Amino acid sequence: IALAYAIAVHAPGPFALFLMLLPVGLMIGSVEIILNVEADRTEFLLGRRIMNRAHSFWSMGFFGAGLFGGALAHLGLSPQLHLAVVLPMVGLSMMLFLGGYDPAPARHTGTGDAAPMFARPTLPILVLVAVTLSAMLLEGASIDWSAIYMRTVFDTGPFVAGCTVALFAFSQATTRFFADSFVDRHSPSGVARVLLATMAAGVLIVFFSPAPAVSMLGFA
Repeated sequence: IALAYAIAVHAPGPFALFLMLLPVGLMIGSVEIILNVEADRTEFLLGRRIMNRAHSFWSMGFFGAGLFGGALAHLGLSPQLHLAVVLPMVGLSMMLFLGGYDPAPARHTGTGDAAPMFARPTLPILVLVAVTLSAMLLEGASIDWSAIYMRTVFDTGPFVAGCTVALFAFSQATTRFFADSFVDRHSPSGVARVLLATMAAGVLIVFFSPAPAVSMLGFA
């Protein structure tokens, strides 16, 4: 993924950038599927929830990337040089943290039937996707567009824009890290309603924000 980003940043135009980012999207989607499968298998082995905590480390990565990227942009480094610097850092991190990675064993259904190549989603799954789609869109918008929003609407510098991404990611990481035990104590549907309402309040704060600090509060 880091290599694909480092290559895509040299795209000569918007359409070329779009084409060069397609593999990035495919790889990110694959990584998220792997994360979910491994977390589910580990939950089965442990007998308790860890899915949200697993995703919190994803958010921690965005937190670090927001601060680091904002700092490099503040120093005047080009995006091309920025991603070139990140590339060996990512490679070293993968060797350190995933060098001895051992996947969790697959869960056994007990039916003996082979898993299908494509599983058609059931109606309850489609309803669940529809309910969570708003949260997914707002999460993506906050990660992808918060820095652009701060720069365009309030003419903030690159470091403040990067800190906005980092602040959102920090709030998300903190919530995810402690969410599993909280969900165990309360109903998942009740927690989801509260969090969706909180997210809606954040959107309204950003929409009506008169100042950068207020917008950062809304993103948080």
